[in-house]
Amino acid sequence: MPEDDQAITVLLLKSMHEDIKEIKDNHLPHISDSVKEIRTDVDSLMDLRDDILLYLKNHIDKALMVVVAGIGASIGVPLVLN
Repeated sequence: MPEDDQAITVLLLKSMHEDIKEIKDNHLPHISDSVKEIRTDVDSLMDLRDDILLYLKNHIDKALMVVVAGIGASIGVPLVLN
């Protein structure tokens, strides 16, 4: 009976070894490629974010002037009409 248990254990270990080898040979390269692709996409998004932030920093003063002028006009026009 103990010999049967050992034989089963050996078969299970061999099966696990084959499964691990299959994962290593077949799946890990695909996972690595996917991670590289994701990293490239993240880098592209970070570059886009940096460009948007730079654009906003360069144009925030103009946008603020438009907002202030709009608020001034909306307050000033009713005061002039009274």
